[in-house]
Amino acid sequence: MVGDSTVWVTVFTGGTAVLASWVTTLGNARAARVQAEVSIEGQRRDHVRSSRRNAYLDLMEQAHVIGELYWRVGDAYGQLADHAARLPRIEETRVQLRVAFDVTSTRFVGDKRKRGRDVGRAG
Repeated sequence: MVGDSTVWVTVFTGGTAVLASWVTTLGNARAARVQAEVSIEGQRRDHVRSSRRNAYLDLMEQAHVIGELYWRVGDAYGQLADHAARLPRIEETRVQLRVAFDVTSTRFVGDKRKRGRDVGRAG
């Protein structure tokens, strides 16, 4: 009879060990999956933040260029009293402004369909 209880204790102990190993494996797999998801989400947020920061810096750079050109127009009006001398300088600055506006609209506005897709992804 002593042998029977030893067998049952051995079977019960082995079964408990297998069950504990299986539960631990499930927990470890779930923890690894959660950690991977959190890491991916963190990387996505960093990428979105970096993209927004770079776009903001580019926009500020373009705004500075355009502002500088507007100052030149004001200087042309203030410094040159002769209309004939003022007109070519203002025309040159107008052309530079047009180029700056075209660059800005191409870089920051672009295709409306594309812009809509990008906003939906970045949100």
